[in-house]
Amino acid sequence: MIINKFICGGKPVMVLIHGMLTPWQIWTPQIEYFKSNYNIYAVALNTHTENTASEFVSVPAEAEEIIQYFRVKNINAIDVLCGMSFGGKIAHEIWKSNKLKIYSLIMDGAPLVSCPKIAIKIMIKKYMNIVHKSKQRDSRVIENFKKYFLPGKYLDSYLKIVDHMTDKSIINMVFSAFVGG
Repeated sequence: MIINKFICGGKPVMVLIHGMLTPWQIWTPQIEYFKSNYNIYAVALNTHTENTASEFVSVPAEAEEIIQYFRVKNINAIDVLCGMSFGGKIAHEIWKSNKLKIYSLIMDGAPLVSCPKIAIKIMIKKYMNIVHKSKQRDSRVIENFKKYFLPGKYLDSYLKIVDHMTDKSIINMVFSAFVGG
């Protein structure tokens, strides 16, 4: 995991957690908008780092790693904790742990309920297919990705993260997001 800091002194703390298969850079417009009023931390989750390979283990493990990062920095309160989709599930896990004081929690599309087993099998197959074809630079998958999932300006960052992504991390992410911890 890598936490990118945009800090300018004694301002309130905002933490941004991206979704599955998206790079932390997806938060760039929000960082630009809020950086004059907040110290912003944009998380690059495990298996979503561009230059180093890492494995995603579980939502609770990811949440704990984020909590420990802030504790080491002697930051015990977060003014705004925001997670998008899968990142919302991790933000919820941080909030419910009560290990950091969270003043405002924003979860956009967080998967907080379990899914049927058949849906999980389908999601794993679909995510693996997307990642494998993205690694091969399949033009149809890349074009659909830009059209329906993520603006093209983030494509290079996305391709760097999927190049390091393993099948084990994909399985762990889907199970952790849609079954539980």
